[in-house]
Amino acid sequence: MAAAERAVLGSGIDETLVTELGAPGARRAGSLVTCLDQGDGRVQIGWDGFETVVGSPLLGDFQFQNLELAVALALEAANFGMVKPLEPSCVQAALEGVSWPGRLSVHTVAGREVLMDCAHNLEAAEALARHLSGLDRLYNLLFSCLEDKPVEAMAMVLKPQVGDIVVCRLDDPRAMPPERIAAAFPGAEIAQDLLSGLNCLGDPVLAAGSIRLVGSLVALAGAAP
Repeated sequence: MAAAERAVLGSGIDETLVTELGAPGARRAGSLVTCLDQGDGRVQIGWDGFETVVGSPLLGDFQFQNLELAVALALEAANFGMVKPLEPSCVQAALEGVSWPGRLSVHTVAGREVLMDCAHNLEAAEALARHLSGLDRLYNLLFSCLEDKPVEAMAMVLKPQVGDIVVCRLDDPRAMPPERIAAAFPGAEIAQDLLSGLNCLGDPVLAAGSIRLVGSLVALAGAAP
């Protein structure tokens, strides 16, 4: 069987891109696996007559598509004899051990809880904004990014979903000048570093806009979420 026939495409792939991806024989993840939100922080996963319910390993509605794709890929690998057949107990144990620091994860920095999401491009910023719109808390935002990012477009989707905003300087040669970032977020305060930026914001606080921003904060936290 051709390699393309073993491809699995997630729900977010537009049909017009399938040919461009060179995968006309690909299976859609949703045709192999079902992922249903149970509404209590748990998700029901089904495949080939099997079913299991697990705690949602990652926050954000978009993670259901990621979860669906991951299980579908594992299922196809099992169907081709590349791994052992999927069993509910193994899927449950594997997913309960999932951790993705920096993707809607909470860490303690300088004694404060900080929600972190890299959101380093427009698509990720849009996903973050959708998540924030469904919360009953208004987060204050610590933001920074690299110079090649569409900061104006990112600001447009994030600003309506947050409260106070502080932008800070990244310790990176490719960092965007904070003055330009602040111009994209009218009314934002400028801080010279991460910790002073955090100190300018009240709780709850969200840090986003760059993998380097979040990575530096995770390093300062010094512990898993």
